[in-house]
Amino acid sequence: MTTCFRDTKNPNKIYYASSVSWLWTVLFGPIFFAFKGMWIHFIILLPLSLFTFGLASLIAAFFANQWVYNHYKSKGYIEFQNENHKN
Repeated sequence: MTTCFRDTKNPNKIYYASSVSWLWTVLFGPIFFAFKGMWIHFIILLPLSLFTFGLASLIAAFFANQWVYNHYKSKGYIEFQNENHKN
């Protein structure tokens, strides 16, 4: 299931917290977090993934969905149901 968030400063901008964030974390590792704008996660996970030969990314995948959801909530984005988006 995909959760939609709307930026309060720019209501036309919609962000998506997908339920398959774990998959993108497994495939792309810390680069996925950089793409989402989660720079602290990226900065911490990049050296850990390099040092552990990717094992840290596999472990982070278990938490990725919740981390992305919490990231958007902490930025003050408003959660809403988007009827135009197919799950």
